[in-house]
Amino acid sequence: MTEYRKLGLLPLRNDVFFPGAVLQLTVGRPASVALINAVQEGEVELGVLSQRDAAVETPKREDLFDVGTCASIISVMQTDNDRFQVMVKGLARFELKELDDTGEFLRADVLELTSLDPEDDSLTELTATVRKKSLDYVTLRRDLPDRARTVLEGIRSSGRLADVIAAHLEMELEPRQQVLATADVEERLQLVLRLLEEQCEELKVSSRIQQNLDDERGRHQREQYLRHKIRAIREELGDEDPDESFADALEVRLVDGEFPKEIAAVVKRELSRLRAIPGQSAEFTVVRSYLEWLAALPFNETTKDEIDLDAAAEALDADHHGLERPKERLLEFLAVHKLKENMRGPILCLVGPPGVGKSSLARAMAEAIGRKMVRISLGGVRDEAEVRGHRRTYVGALPGRIIKALRQAGSMNPLIVLDEIDKLGSDHRGDPCAALLEVLDPEQNHAFVDHYLDVAVDLSQVMFVATANTLSSVPAALKDRLEIIEVSSYTSFEKQAIALKHLLPRQIGAHGLDDSDITISTEAISAVIERYTREAGVRQLERELGALCRKAAVKKVRQSGELLVDDIDLIELLGSRKFLPEMAGQNSMPGVSIGLAWTSVGGEILYVETTAMPGKGKLSLTGSLGDVMKESAETAVTYMRAHAQALGIHHPERHALLEKTDLHIHFPAGAVPKDGPSAGVALLCAIVSLLRGVPLRNGLAMTGEISLRGRVLPVGGIKEKLLAAHRAGITTVLIPKLNEKDLRDVPDSVLDELKIIGVESMNEVVDLAFDDDIMPGALQSNSRRSESVQIDQ
Repeated sequence: MTEYRKLGLLPLRNDVFFPGAVLQLTVGRPASVALINAVQEGEVELGVLSQRDAAVETPKREDLFDVGTCASIISVMQTDNDRFQVMVKGLARFELKELDDTGEFLRADVLELTSLDPEDDSLTELTATVRKKSLDYVTLRRDLPDRARTVLEGIRSSGRLADVIAAHLEMELEPRQQVLATADVEERLQLVLRLLEEQCEELKVSSRIQQNLDDERGRHQREQYLRHKIRAIREELGDEDPDESFADALEVRLVDGEFPKEIAAVVKRELSRLRAIPGQSAEFTVVRSYLEWLAALPFNETTKDEIDLDAAAEALDADHHGLERPKERLLEFLAVHKLKENMRGPILCLVGPPGVGKSSLARAMAEAIGRKMVRISLGGVRDEAEVRGHRRTYVGALPGRIIKALRQAGSMNPLIVLDEIDKLGSDHRGDPCAALLEVLDPEQNHAFVDHYLDVAVDLSQVMFVATANTLSSVPAALKDRLEIIEVSSYTSFEKQAIALKHLLPRQIGAHGLDDSDITISTEAISAVIERYTREAGVRQLERELGALCRKAAVKKVRQSGELLVDDIDLIELLGSRKFLPEMAGQNSMPGVSIGLAWTSVGGEILYVETTAMPGKGKLSLTGSLGDVMKESAETAVTYMRAHAQALGIHHPERHALLEKTDLHIHFPAGAVPKDGPSAGVALLCAIVSLLRGVPLRNGLAMTGEISLRGRVLPVGGIKEKLLAAHRAGITTVLIPKLNEKDLRDVPDSVLDELKIIGVESMNEVVDLAFDDDIMPGALQSNSRRSESVQIDQ
């Protein structure tokens, strides 16, 4: 039967007591004081056992570890009435078996654990390894006394060596208690070796970190010393520190109240940070850059509006030929702005083909109102941060284009042109259109927050003008914030006037010429427009005039005299004509009609070609057609089949004929995508012409959507389509009757040269398309400003 030893237990907090060690304890708990007295009187032997939780005042069995150390008292010294300084020495390990906590102190039955050092070569090698690692540990622990190395080298017992090392390791209570609980010497040495390796590695890392900190501290001190010397030298020379000068200038602006209240608080806070951060720190550059952007914004700077409507009208007329409706709307905008200076909105959006003068209209508007203008090109922008800026947490962060525009303008009320707003895109970085919703909303932009600045900036005084080629790609929410002003295509007469008045003088000056160096006749300019350009605007025309000016520059340098340009000289100067008349021979055979299309670059004529072949009544469509245009073709074929006799397709077996005939409809220029419903009328006329075997009337073009009931429905882009018809030499145009209201926007010169007929049904269209007599119902309009369109019945 195993004999247990009876001990009085002294609970130990925050430490582990090993055999052979000497420990000085401060005893103050009543139970512990009673135990010390009992041990001194010889009533009981002493055992020391560590507590699991130091906060427990009266520990129970579960609060104590299982293995402790038998001890003897070396000395006891009373410090006051309640406390004693007790020095004890560890004797041997014991395992706790039973605990009695009912008395005045803890009593326990324990089993003494013996641990012998076996004489074994492997143990000797392990002991040597542990000793060597412990010496390395002492080297890394700079706080240990020098005699620690001597003590470790003098210990011969392997078990004693493991206990001494574990007692001095700086680690948690649990690992050291695990060493105490390991009675087997070899296992104890292996455990201590593993703990030593962990501690040494941690100390090496700590040492490296401390060394780096010391090096950094030394470098900072050295730099501070040098900076103080530089500052002293600058003071002697009368120079200023740029960083200090910048901070001082900001403080002066704060005192003078140049910043709004909320922004002044931010500037003051960041300025305090700037002074506290070392100049060589990366954070210093970030804070200074941020303050520079805040300081550069013109918070209290505005330009005074000086609006003279007569002068504005003269400026618009001088720089822009035609464009009466857009110029009229701009003058209305200026008039309202003059009467109500704090007017919010509307946001104007100039929509039209390239090269018709949208950006120059915005520039003229800024000059007329006396504001600074900044242009922001939005073409191809896909990142929301381009509008709102990047957050300062990113390296190289900058404000968005709106804030940059304010800084560039130097005032809080510039005119900002958002160019090519229809070319905005979106991807994983966000949607710039969504960011513009706040910018262009007069109810929200008084507190626009750029991600970089992270403060509210008032944009309510900014006048925004957007430009676009088409609105089809503009989101509905953004379009809702814009007032659309259409800037349509130019007629040939307008292009000729623009060339003589604006383009040619500009190109003459751009090429270093004088008016006496080149003379281009009016006929030559008309020929350039007809033979070398086909556009809604005048950019290509200006390039061709520039080519003629380069020829004149060569003659001037060679001193060959003035360059005289007539229409017969163009082939020699500009090469073969680039565009042939589109009307030549196009209506000479059945099955061909001419439609009118609208694109983002203006109007165009659109040819419809049809052919028939024996088959099973199938319909083939080619020419890069969209779904809507394909449906229009199917509608036209269905209507033709259902109303063949009414459409003049007289054949004794027409139903059998249609069932055994395949139709192929083709739109030339197959590489160009085409879509929309407005080709319905032209499709039906081409099919009827083919099946009748009779060509359509020469010089006839048409536009309009058709329904299964044969009605001609209204379409868009009437003005651009009529301009394209006029440009192509069309003489007669059929349009939906409901589109007659749009003729007010068509120039008088076009209305005078085109016969425009409003139609309501396909029966009217077919009658007019094949009738060689003078067509009834032609629209004769001499003024687009008339209140209503007169129709000859």
